[in-house]
Amino acid sequence: GKKKRYRSVTEAAVGGGTCDALEDETSCRVTECPVDGQWGEWHEGTCFSSTGCGTGSQDQWRSCRGRKGSGKLCETSNGFENEYESISVECFTKPCPVDCVLGPWSIPSCEAPCDGHKDVTMSRSVITEAKHGGKPCGKKSDTYRCHGTPCPDDSGCFSQNSMVTLSEGKSVKMSSLKIGDNVEISDENGVHGFSEFVGWMEKDKTHNVSFYKLTTESGNELVLTGSHGLFIEKEGI
Repeated sequence: GKKKRYRSVTEAAVGGGTCDALEDETSCRVTECPVDGQWGEWHEGTCFSSTGCGTGSQDQWRSCRGRKGSGKLCETSNGFENEYESISVECFTKPCPVDCVLGPWSIPSCEAPCDGHKDVTMSRSVITEAKHGGKPCGKKSDTYRCHGTPCPDDSGCFSQNSMVTLSEGKSVKMSSLKIGDNVEISDENGVHGFSEFVGWMEKDKTHNVSFYKLTTESGNELVLTGSHGLFIEKEGI
């Protein structure tokens, strides 16, 4: 601003003299009224995720504006006064890929004739569909082949190299059977079941049959299939 100042003549000039100016104008500064600062809008950085997808973090910042004189600075989120504030917030980049997840194979019942095989179709269901570029599902169905037991030869006997099926589904040679193994058999009537392997013995070769029965003193029945394999048909010996 400007201000004027004045002065008076204390002694008049004589003899043609003059007096200096009795007033002049000078510049001055008026005290500024205090105005508190106000936060400006938030500015946002790039959303970043270490995996390149999903949840990440983003820097944001803002400035305190409009403060005048002894006005207050802006108050930050943690309660301090400052001219600037920066924070990091959670953000979302893009969906992460989801790979397909398939359930276990479901194999239908499969029975093949002796010395033969049979093909059935096994399948599995989709537990989780592939999304956002994830690994696609593999085969949902495929062919499963089961094999029948060796057919008896003309003498009605099996060799120790013949394959038999254990109760857990594993196929093994008769020669590798262990005491206590449960083996899949068919009786003379063609009824399927499981019997426990208890040992080896020679069958009377004059009996030209596939099944040769023995009865123990306790009345339990043993069945010999092939030339050597002895199985328990009923519990106990």
